Amino acid sequence: MTAPTRPNTWRLELPVNTQLINANHNLHYRKKAELIKALRHTAWATARKATLPTLQRAHVFYVIHPDTKTRRRDPGNWSPPPKPPSTAS
Repeated sequence: MTAPTRPNTWRLELPVNTQLINANHNLHYRKKAELIKALRHTAWATARKATLPTLQRAHVFYVIHPDTKTRRRDPGNWSPPPKPPSTAS
């Protein structure tokens, strides 16, 4: 009996200055669309640079490291960011 094989994994890190969207942003829909477009392009360029193959299906796990300010962070507010990069094609 052979051991199960682990699926391929890739780690992509978006640039530090990438502007993310959180649930507290109350943006005009056009401004939000511009941010999403920029985020998708950044994710696409990062994946292309890493020579990722075309994937039919993917599981996306993300970790956000906020700036070093001492303010309290609400993790639930950062749920929107993974959606745009995961749909970049």
